[in-house]
Amino acid sequence: MRRAEKAGISFMIYPIIPMKRYWEYVRRIMGAEGEAVMAYEAGKEAAKELIELIRKEFKLEGEELLKAMIELFSELKMGKVSIIHPIRELEEGEVVIRVEDSYIARCLYERSDRPVCNLIRGEIAGLMEEVMGLKMDAEETKCLAMGDEYCEFVVSRVPPVP
Repeated sequence: MRRAEKAGISFMIYPIIPMKRYWEYVRRIMGAEGEAVMAYEAGKEAAKELIELIRKEFKLEGEELLKAMIELFSELKMGKVSIIHPIRELEEGEVVIRVEDSYIARCLYERSDRPVCNLIRGEIAGLMEEVMGLKMDAEETKCLAMGDEYCEFVVSRVPPVP
């Protein structure tokens, strides 16, 4: 953690209750779709900013960068991340990433009829864009808050616009 802080990456410990209320108000004001878009885009940009700091300080690229980000996610108790399909297949199709014990589904929601980990979804898309150097999108297909055993994200390449 000290090396990360030296690189300009700050951490905070914050009680769940105020965060839970914050997200409830965001959903109430923006609606579920507005909240989903806001969280996804914020997560994507935040991941890219964080990755830039890690690249600069630790000189990591490609799979080493991906491994470091997965380790950081786990160390911060945000969830246990595993890649189900190899990254190399992304050029051809999609990659499935599993997050066990998602901090968003675990802490901010009791139950939901839809996937709720939009911030993580954005972080994954941003991470994969940086690692692959391609425009990426991620969809959450399983969610702890919906009663699934874990959250699962399908990452796919966004086709270039002609």
